[in-house]
Amino acid sequence: MSFWSDVSSNLVGTFAGAGLALLSSWGLTRASTRRTEHRLVQSVIDRLARSRALTHQPVDQRGPLNTAQQEDLRRSTESILATRQYIERVLADLAVGSHATPFLEDVYGACAIYLRRVETEPETYATALADLAARLAGSVRDLCRTDRRLVDRRPGETAFLTR
Repeated sequence: MSFWSDVSSNLVGTFAGAGLALLSSWGLTRASTRRTEHRLVQSVIDRLARSRALTHQPVDQRGPLNTAQQEDLRRSTESILATRQYIERVLADLAVGSHATPFLEDVYGACAIYLRRVETEPETYATALADLAARLAGSVRDLCRTDRRLVDRRPGETAFLTR
């Protein structure tokens, strides 16, 4: 063999090895990103399932809220605000172009609609929470259909479980 054939075979081997290493690294990174994304999205689904605020039934409220209802409205609204903030953090942690982004943006928007509604019509808070839970249940169901690894849980489903 000549000098140039040895050099060329060494270069080909070096670049092929480097290419395989890069491809392997890219694959491992992508798999890790998908696992992290799955974990983050499932954590939002689980948080919604644990929310006591999302277990309210619609109520035909006539007149102003009594003291207990005002306290329930305050606690429920704080819970929805905390959920919305949690979704913001998850959205910030997801990879750009994540398939879950539209779902999370829909959930975020649904929370904002609830907050606007109870700000102007506080007496409708129980019905607004029931409407929110129904909308979120549909969003969760749709997302879980696109990713079989996600566990479909209804909002409020595990709120009152005891161990």
